Amino acid sequence: DRSPSRGLGDVYKRQVASLEGPVVVVNGYSDPLGGAAYNLALAERRAQAVAQWWRQQGEGIADVTVIGHGEDHSVTGDRCKALRGDALKQCHQQDRRVQLLVKMGSG
Repeated sequence: DRSPSRGLGDVYKRQVASLEGPVVVVNGYSDPLGGAAYNLALAERRAQAVAQWWRQQGEGIADVTVIGHGEDHSVTGDRCKALRGDALKQCHQQDRRVQLLVKMGSG
């Protein structure tokens, strides 16, 4: 189960709920394997899944913004270039992620 409700998700949710007027920016990313349009859509779907979890936690915890970045923010850089097959997919695993940024609202 990869849902954010496991582990730190609930703790993080409580901390955000204690803030005044928070905005949670959900950034989705993908690896560079496949086409750019597909990767961008995949990154957005990944971020939407986490945003949906936030919204299910109850109204008013935070405003939620979703951004799909696709493959344009790789954390693996060039270190996967020489790899092929399953090793290549494994190497790019870090690129397939969602990051949350909490901003304080203007209120």
